[in-house]
Amino acid sequence: DGDYVIEFTYHRPFMDFDASTDNPDFPQAFYLPLMLELAALLGAKAGVSIEERRELRKEAMYYLESALNTVYPEGSLYLQPNG
Repeated sequence: DGDYVIEFTYHRPFMDFDASTDNPDFPQAFYLPLMLELAALLGAKAGVSIEERRELRKEAMYYLESALNTVYPEGSLYLQPNG
C-alpha cells in the first residue's frame, strides 16, 4: 500500500585516468562536450587565442545541453518483505 518507503542515494567516485586506453566514466553523449571544455581550458597553454577558447566553450555548452537531454533515470528497486 506504500505505507513505508525506503529512499537511498548511491554515490561512487569517478574512474581514474591512469592508462591511455581508459575511457571517460560518462555516457558517450558527454564525450564531445567534455573534450571541447578540456580544449578550452588547456588552450591557453597551447597558445590558442581567447576568442577561440570562448568559441570552444560555447560549443561545449551547446553539446552539454544536448547530452543532458539524453539522461534518464535508470530504474527503480522495489523490496517486499517475506510473509
